[in-house]
Amino acid sequence: MKFFISGSLVMATLAITGCSGSGNGIPEKNQHLANRVMELHDSAMVHSSRILKLKSRANLEADSLGSGTRSDSLRQLSASLYKADQLMLDWMHQYREPNLQSDTAATYLKKQLELIQLVKNQTDSSLWFAKLMGYENK
Repeated sequence: MKFFISGSLVMATLAITGCSGSGNGIPEKNQHLANRVMELHDSAMVHSSRILKLKSRANLEADSLGSGTRSDSLRQLSASLYKADQLMLDWMHQYREPNLQSDTAATYLKKQLELIQLVKNQTDSSLWFAKLMGYENK
């Protein structure tokens, strides 16, 4: 009797899991989206400590200059770097690893892809601004 019940449970489990995504590509598509989200995250996150250092240096230099065009530009740079850092922190705080088998995973991951792309864009533009300001090697 135990074998029959266990065997029935195994067969039912296989039937359910076999029908919930196998063959239709949903988990694979979701995995691809999840991988892309993490790739963008990683490519922005790698600059995190650099962003913080650049922001600190820009603030120090702006404070030492007092006022003027260079000081204003450095404060803008600092604000841009701060925004990049804050966007990353906010994104990481709200992100939750989805169940890739779920019907809602693709929608969630597409939204996360949009959000992390904004983080990446802000990071890249902030670092470009820092380079423009002469901070590329600092």
